[in-house]
Amino acid sequence: MPGVCRAAWSQGNLPMSLTYKLIRALMRAFFKQLYTNLAWSYDAVAWLASAGQWRTWQRAGLQELPHGMTLELGFGTGNIMLELLQRRIPALGIDPSAQMARLAARRLRRAGLAAPPLCRARAQALPFPPATFQAILSTFPTEYILAPATIAEIGRVLAPGGRLVALLGVVDLQGSQPPHNPMLRLADWLVQGLYQLTGEAVQAGQGQSSTLASALENAGLHGGTECIQLPRARLLRLVAIKHPISN
Repeated sequence: MPGVCRAAWSQGNLPMSLTYKLIRALMRAFFKQLYTNLAWSYDAVAWLASAGQWRTWQRAGLQELPHGMTLELGFGTGNIMLELLQRRIPALGIDPSAQMARLAARRLRRAGLAAPPLCRARAQALPFPPATFQAILSTFPTEYILAPATIAEIGRVLAPGGRLVALLGVVDLQGSQPPHNPMLRLADWLVQGLYQLTGEAVQAGQGQSSTLASALENAGLHGGTECIQLPRARLLRLVAIKHPISN
């Protein structure tokens, strides 16, 4: 499908690069609405855009997470926050979206949590004292997660030896166990084409820039990105540990 799209664009009036920019701009505008006015549709859109793998992808962030006081950056509709609490992991969550906060609080209350541990805040200005958390988790955040101001705040609120785990995005849908069901294979193929069309897939080496390395070091963190293999996809994950206090 991508080859067909490129051929069609080359015959149009707009240069392909400009068409890509237009598509990316439209996608960004849509995502902005998805976090605000269209937040009610977020879970359904995420399920469709992942060919039904969204919850599996989200849980991949829990694999490297230590058991301790955890901060979730960008709790969205509350799926991972609920899972953390159900696993008896003490956790707090922040998200700047009022709409997401309402949806997540409703989900947690329905699960029996009278006082959901959620607050509205930005990752670049975390309202917590230094060394508060043993772990910080973020699943499929926007570009803010790699901003030096965000990394600095993460380093500030992480306790020595604490760990940051961030799922940065989807590399491709080339999994270790391709589905036997032809409908699932078709769904994966369509989603892969969609990511190529919109430019939403991340590169396996993305997040390994000198800027990120410098920001991590300045925040007292060491680590980097890694490509993790799931049955139907490959994801890019950032794992960083705060330097312990030397004797």
